[in-house]
Amino acid sequence: MVNEFVLAIVIIVGLLYDLRERRIPNWVTMPALVVGLALQGFQGGTSGLVFSLTGAAAGAALLIVPFSMGWVGGGDLKLLAAIGALMGVSFTFRTLLLASASAGVITLGWLAIRGSLAASLKYTFLRWLPSFLPSTKPAALSAAIPFGPALALGVLAAMLWP
Repeated sequence: MVNEFVLAIVIIVGLLYDLRERRIPNWVTMPALVVGLALQGFQGGTSGLVFSLTGAAAGAALLIVPFSMGWVGGGDLKLLAAIGALMGVSFTFRTLLLASASAGVITLGWLAIRGSLAASLKYTFLRWLPSFLPSTKPAALSAAIPFGPALALGVLAAMLWP
């Protein structure tokens, strides 16, 4: 129960900061990582510490490729590592899966609000066919959307989904 409470605070602060500043600072993620390691170590001894370390490593490993490609920021990667430290590997996998689905829905909604959903979908799906290649990439596809809200939804869904 303590782990979930800490996770809720970290996710809320990270979400609000990401929406406002478009970044999740280290002062949010690093203490959460340390607290996760300490809590799991206190609750489960050596096996709890291993549980927490593997969760943190899984969280970081899952986002290292998207981070290296510029698709997510370092704060997102460290936040998922902190989630892993607090909740373990399986929760972290479930969170990322649900966050990715949430990110897709958020992106589609954002494109629809900007009025470029049809053009963006056309460009995305037809760019693989050289004879149908649209001439210009819609500007909306170049804009960055913060991943923090999707991670927050992923955590919420993972908590509600057994």
